[in-house]
Amino acid sequence: MPNNTATPFAVNYTLQPGKVVSVEVYADVFSAGTDAVAVNDTITVSLEKGASNAMAQVSYESINLPAASLAGNELTVAQGAMVVAAKSSYPNQSAVFPQNSYKIGEYTVSGSSVEAVDIYEYTLKVTAEDGSDNTNDERVSVRNVYLSINGVNTPIRTQSIVSTFGGTTGTYSFSATNALAKNGTIDIAVYADINTTDTPEGTTTVKSELQIAGTGAESGTTITSDKATGQTITYSAAKIGVTRDASTPVAAIVTGGKEVKTASYKFETQNDAYIINRLSFSIVNPTVVSQVKLMKGSTLLAQMPGAAIVTFAGINHSIPANTSEVLDVVLVLSNVGTGAGQTGANVTTQLLNDAADTRVRVIPASTGIIGNIDDGEITAGNEIRVYKSVPTIELASLSSTQLTFGTRTLQRFTVSADSAGSISWNQIKFDISKASTALFSTVALYETGTSTAIEGTFTESGDLSTSLGDGGDGSAISGTLNVCSKNSTTNCCRIN
Repeated sequence: MPNNTATPFAVNYTLQPGKVVSVEVYADVFSAGTDAVAVNDTITVSLEKGASNAMAQVSYESINLPAASLAGNELTVAQGAMVVAAKSSYPNQSAVFPQNSYKIGEYTVSGSSVEAVDIYEYTLKVTAEDGSDNTNDERVSVRNVYLSINGVNTPIRTQSIVSTFGGTTGTYSFSATNALAKNGTIDIAVYADINTTDTPEGTTTVKSELQIAGTGAESGTTITSDKATGQTITYSAAKIGVTRDASTPVAAIVTGGKEVKTASYKFETQNDAYIINRLSFSIVNPTVVSQVKLMKGSTLLAQMPGAAIVTFAGINHSIPANTSEVLDVVLVLSNVGTGAGQTGANVTTQLLNDAADTRVRVIPASTGIIGNIDDGEITAGNEIRVYKSVPTIELASLSSTQLTFGTRTLQRFTVSADSAGSISWNQIKFDISKASTALFSTVALYETGTSTAIEGTFTESGDLSTSLGDGGDGSAISGTLNVCSKNSTTNCCRIN
């Protein structure tokens, strides 16, 4: 209700010429009787017109000060407030049950610009819903609930709630003193243990609702936030999958006496963390394998002697929920030769999952019970063979790529041996494609820098030339040329 009663003040003040003086009015704002002060009420203080209330110090003339009423700025009554909201950076979650100290909700409390608030109570409601009807007996329960307020944990509330043919809600009260500054924020996380009586059927969820009470630091009034609904935690079955990773080496020939990665496998978890307990690998021909290493990047997880089947038991390597991880198989190869490993040994490696004693075994973090992954064969690594030494073939540049009449070099290449030992080449195959008008008379192989063709057996397909093979007319547009001959270094294939 407006109150226009003027209040006089006796002021004995001498205003000096040319000096500006401010008049400020201070008052306590409070409710009196039935006229309660409410939020959004307005207050305006006016300086009323004077009536001969001032006197000039030279002329001694009485004057009115002020000469007319002056209204001050309008003030609006307000008090502090709190806004509680689910934290956007923590969305709804899918999780396997049971869980211990699982984050079932996360909130942000925001203060207003009016005044700070001294928080004294947090009221939390938790609802557990199993999605079943009265014909099923799968129940979900929540207990050991506590808050983490700006990283500080409250005492644990051990009260348990159990879903009964649908949803059940429990209320938890936490007395904690926290100062919410003007425009400040407080982060709150809610943790609890979640259990089930059996594997849930239907949609099984846990969710929370938070309301906060406090006192305005200046107004002293009780301030209560609106109720805020937090995230929904939905039960989803845990799963881990294993596949051959794209980083698995391609088929290759390698030399003995070194370490070679032969296969990489990716483990992907869903809704739960897993511990890898046992992995078994087969090696086609282990005669050249001295040790088998299980690696995560550059970290050695386990190591066993080479064998046709190598089992790593009790690995206990953890993979977090909803992540993927690649594990590599690295073979330590022995030397190849008489009294050592077999030349040409096939060391193709495969992760086994087909028998009781070689199945992939894992432990879900939620249950701690050892189990197997889903049935099914897992793709082996690519074929890798081991030799005492291996050749490297590289193309060399041609002096000219013009194909004209006469003897011309069709291709030049270099054959070099690995540092593990010398080699002798026995057979080289060329695939040749040409226009039907490009006629061959002879095809031969030379060592660069010599004019004498390399001796050996030349075998052609089709009728690439008129003088070799089946004696065709040389007009074929494609074919192959096999050369079996002696050791060489830089060679060239010439046609005439």
